[in-house]
Amino acid sequence: TRIKDAGFKNISRFKAIDGSKENIPKLIKKLKLQTSTDIEFTQDESNQGRTLSHISLWQKIVDEKIPRANIFEDNIIFPEKWNKASEYIKETSFETDIIFMSNQTESIYAYTITYAGADKLLKMVKTEPIYNINHMIIEEMKRFAPSFSWVYWVNSGFVCQDKNLLP
Repeated sequence: TRIKDAGFKNISRFKAIDGSKENIPKLIKKLKLQTSTDIEFTQDESNQGRTLSHISLWQKIVDEKIPRANIFEDNIIFPEKWNKASEYIKETSFETDIIFMSNQTESIYAYTITYAGADKLLKMVKTEPIYNINHMIIEEMKRFAPSFSWVYWVNSGFVCQDKNLLP
């Protein structure tokens, strides 16, 4: 209901990947990713699930040719200034690849992504073994920066994360 209360009408819930229950190597192969050698990633099932959940969403956006999607993790909170943010997002050009809306510069728990942005991220993450999604996005986007048309990071963050809302 938080998302409905924030003004969204066309809502689809994506069941996150549970790293403790899924066959991670099989999913990595299905997504055509390279197996990780990063110990932090390989020993943290929740990190694996979270990373593969985001990558799976990007794949869904590309496969279904979704023009733009807002992606929010389960435990986000929309502050009062959200009304302004939602209007800004509606008016944002489809040439914009990604708008990160989190209040932390190394976290992607809230973002708007276009088809082009999802396609570019998918190509980017397939260039080397996967690891923690937050670090991977920040580090790889620096390397691939010329291929991205427009990426915005809202400094103050439109939404924040409440660790108490985690399942």
